[in-house]
Amino acid sequence: AVESGSLVDTSGATHSAEAEASGTTLADFEIVEEIGRGGMAIVYRARHRRLKRSVAIKMMSLGGHLDRERRLRFQIEGEAVARLQHPNIVQVFEVGECGVQPYMVLELITGGSLASWMAGRPVPPRIAAELIRQLALAIDHAHRRGIIHRDLKPSNILLQTAGEPGGLGPERELTAVPAANRPAEWTAEFVVKVADFGLAKVLDGD
Repeated sequence: AVESGSLVDTSGATHSAEAEASGTTLADFEIVEEIGRGGMAIVYRARHRRLKRSVAIKMMSLGGHLDRERRLRFQIEGEAVARLQHPNIVQVFEVGECGVQPYMVLELITGGSLASWMAGRPVPPRIAAELIRQLALAIDHAHRRGIIHRDLKPSNILLQTAGEPGGLGPERELTAVPAANRPAEWTAEFVVKVADFGLAKVLDGD
């Protein structure tokens, strides 16, 4: 059963956002596994039970008080991303609260971060140019809508590959990098996705 405003498993036991979450439910979503953790939030892979779609759910960590400042930052992030509809920015589908915990339902990106892919290695010039081009498009889109990211770094840049829902297919050329110019382990076209607007500044006016 699902209780409104709480994260519960199928037996009805309540869980915190930091508990083992596999098999728990949140509204129409079934939590599958934890896929990311930071100082402020935890991200889970989840499945929309009616739409049969995989998503990411981001919840505030309970490792400390959910003080006003942290809740405000989380709210700003949700509102900021919701205003941005761009192929190079992680999409937000829903914002809500689970008990006292705010949460966001986001587009699921499984290609990892730019930081983990680079792993301290130099990036080939053609790939670096393509990364920068896509980042520029995303940040320009945000700036034109009065949103300044303020924490753009490789760990906050995700990579989506052609095999993922919403990724590029063979007929799309927007982000194609010729195979001869890719590292051996990068075997698919990719899309840059800017994430984590937790420190974003929303300017007055549009």
